[in-house]
Amino acid sequence: MNLWITAASGLSALTLGAHIIGGGKEVHLPMLGSPLSPLLKGYASVLWHMVTVVLLTDTIVLILTLAGRNTEGLLLLILMQSIGFAALFVWYGLRRHNNITTMPQWIAFVGIAGLIAGGLNRNGAIL
Repeated sequence: MNLWITAASGLSALTLGAHIIGGGKEVHLPMLGSPLSPLLKGYASVLWHMVTVVLLTDTIVLILTLAGRNTEGLLLLILMQSIGFAALFVWYGLRRHNNITTMPQWIAFVGIAGLIAGGLNRNGAIL
């Protein structure tokens, strides 16, 4: 068993839980209570739940790769996606808040990417 990917799976599951429990209360519900138009509120809900689906899918795929062979492509996809998510949080944190601490979600995504990279390196796959 690859402990790096096991840890990435766990961190991904925790991130999903934080998104659903904490993020819903702190982000999604306030957006719905804002003066945005009904159309924009609809888009906000769709986008919010799309992120939920992506985080859930990533978690499931990470868990499933623990039992499979030739999973490097799936792992690399989630690694790149995590780097992209981290970059978005850093970019918008700096642009809109002049810091990277107001939106610290990038830390989880860097952690997931790093753990996946460690798991790929352990397998001698590509790194």
